[in-house]
Amino acid sequence: MHFMVAILISATAPCLGGAVYDSLADFPKSMTADYDYIIVGGGTAGSTVAHRLAEDNETSVLVIEAGGMHTESLNLKVPAWYAREFNTHLDWNYISVPQSGLNNRTLPYPRGHVLGGSSCFSGMAITRGGTENWDRIAEVTGDKGWSWESLLPYMFKNEKLLSPMDHHNTTGQVIPSVHGHDGLVGVTPPSYPSPLDIKVVNTAKEFKEEFPYTQDMNSGNEIGIGFQLSTIRNGVHENSATAYLGPGFIKAHKIDVLLNTRVTRMVPDASYPGHKGLQFRTVEAANDKLPSYPNRINLTVRREIILSSGAINTPQLLLLSGVGDSKDLATLNLTTVLHNPFVGAHLADHPGVTLSWFVNETFSNDTAAALAEWKEKKTGPLTITNTNMRGHFRFSRRVGEEYKKRFGKDTPGGKDSAHYEIVFLHNSASTTRATFGMFVTLLNTQSYGTINFLAKEEDVFVLREGVRAALRFIQGKAWTGYLLDPVAPQPEFDTTDGDIDAWIRTNAASMRHPLGSAAMTKVVDSELRLKGAKGIRVVDASVFPLVPSAHTMTPVYIIAEKAAALIMKDWDREN
Repeated sequence: MHFMVAILISATAPCLGGAVYDSLADFPKSMTADYDYIIVGGGTAGSTVAHRLAEDNETSVLVIEAGGMHTESLNLKVPAWYAREFNTHLDWNYISVPQSGLNNRTLPYPRGHVLGGSSCFSGMAITRGGTENWDRIAEVTGDKGWSWESLLPYMFKNEKLLSPMDHHNTTGQVIPSVHGHDGLVGVTPPSYPSPLDIKVVNTAKEFKEEFPYTQDMNSGNEIGIGFQLSTIRNGVHENSATAYLGPGFIKAHKIDVLLNTRVTRMVPDASYPGHKGLQFRTVEAANDKLPSYPNRINLTVRREIILSSGAINTPQLLLLSGVGDSKDLATLNLTTVLHNPFVGAHLADHPGVTLSWFVNETFSNDTAAALAEWKEKKTGPLTITNTNMRGHFRFSRRVGEEYKKRFGKDTPGGKDSAHYEIVFLHNSASTTRATFGMFVTLLNTQSYGTINFLAKEEDVFVLREGVRAALRFIQGKAWTGYLLDPVAPQPEFDTTDGDIDAWIRTNAASMRHPLGSAAMTKVVDSELRLKGAKGIRVVDASVFPLVPSAHTMTPVYIIAEKAAALIMKDWDREN
């Protein structure tokens, strides 16, 4: 009797212990229908959702990632070197179409083609956005679950606030009570002081009406200048894969990761013909490294397909699966399975421009010594990016009235939302001399489309006011004798509006924050389920219905933590 019970327990107990497969060639063909959830994309959102679902030992998860393993690159570990993998095999290497708002220039569009996705390519800034950002999303979706207050538990669940590696006193730089202390993503204040820090702080004190200092930009009040928190753990760049898909977790749970494999489409279930009852339970996949993707296989899921391929690839996959505007699909000889004209049509981003000067400072370029220190102690200048401080700001009342008079509407965002951001950059230009720069970012773009930078004149207006604000900032006493000549031609204090606008259109670049291409209310519902079909949920930056005044990595983590809870709640309710 005891022997029979033991056999029954053994047979019915979940078989824990996942694996990482380097390609489809290594993946057991016997496992193509073994999973409760298939997650398409192991990036910022996909890794997060995968971990949370697999925490339930009864649940099996497969993550399919087009790229390879993140651990192969030193550049993705050293915080100061994150951008060195742009335009490499770890990058999707996208290029935008010519942008009419940028004098028909094309822009490089780096996206992470690697486990961890664009969290590996991120500048690591922790910016949640303000309370009003999330409350507006709750209002637009009609779902209070997207309000700031409702999302706070997920913000805390994502973060683990850590001490900086130099162990300096962080009083005044961060409010510990507004951060998580038991989450999975390590976050820390700057571990290495920049000579700019004190200058920026003193200027904020001098011009406190326009440029107030704030102790923590992630408290819900985003307005003001503060120290940047970054996704850095013990001096090493933390990405979603290191935080959520570590080898120890995979080994202990029913989660498999299939690398170098591209999902080519989702296949509708043949037993549900027509639009009524449309359901997806199958993904078609192929080796990402082989041209034309031969030898495709189908993998079938028991519960849901979770599409987490990012704001570029998610709408692409929906279109390839026959979900999109029927006219566009017909031009590509694709059969329409579900007509939705909003798929891929609502994309937005944060454009910005850089002002940069040579400075009266000794330039240190001893990379070998810095790397040796980082390897031995995980301290020194390589533990930070080229910024320790940033600020979010609003128009003055006068400028707000001018905006309303010119464009016939209130300024974008709400009454407490920032209009533009200034990032303070140490050694902002690739020169052999020390430089200081300010990257001025448009936070609430009104230009939507596929990629459609500065299509709206009101966006140029906002960005111009941000440039003027930056030029006012350097009139502070701290900059006297420090700033020398501009690195390149750029606006000055008395430059005309028209000349600034022309300079912006010639020089603006992307902050690499694409979002909104499969937005809530238009493509997915407020629980992120594909509208008009069953079996697909979208979890990534494409679901934002509004542009947050934040760098998108942290908001995507928040969405992913929330989404995992929604998915588990749905399954619990059904069973």
